[in-house]
Amino acid sequence: MIARLTLRFLAVLAAVALGATGCGGGTPPAPKVPDDAVDFTGQAEVTVASLDNKYVERIIVVTAGTDVTWVNEGRNRHNVLPSIDGRFEPIPATELDDGGSATRTFDTVGEFAYYCSIHGNINRGQRGWVYVLPAP
Repeated sequence: MIARLTLRFLAVLAAVALGATGCGGGTPPAPKVPDDAVDFTGQAEVTVASLDNKYVERIIVVTAGTDVTWVNEGRNRHNVLPSIDGRFEPIPATELDDGGSATRTFDTVGEFAYYCSIHGNINRGQRGWVYVLPAP
């Protein structure tokens, strides 16, 4: 009886382990994109304006490998900081002073929230999102 239960347990354990091996790797699933996002998929480069207290376009959708450039078109200093550290390289205010610009390439599929710490924080104020979809 105990041997039979042990055999069943080992069979179930082996099936679970075998199933788990197929779960890793590959392209991550595409993020759920909000309805108000501006679609730039298929474009190699996209520009986001940093205006006074807002980003234009605020929510964008791009294809993996797209270069996104932030340009300061306002009167004030701006920065671009990822809402989750390490998601992309932060853009300091020194790069966006007086009409400055900075570019980041988004190669990884996912959602990349960001904000300007001069005009807001992670939860409110000057915020934006880059949604990256898999390349076709």
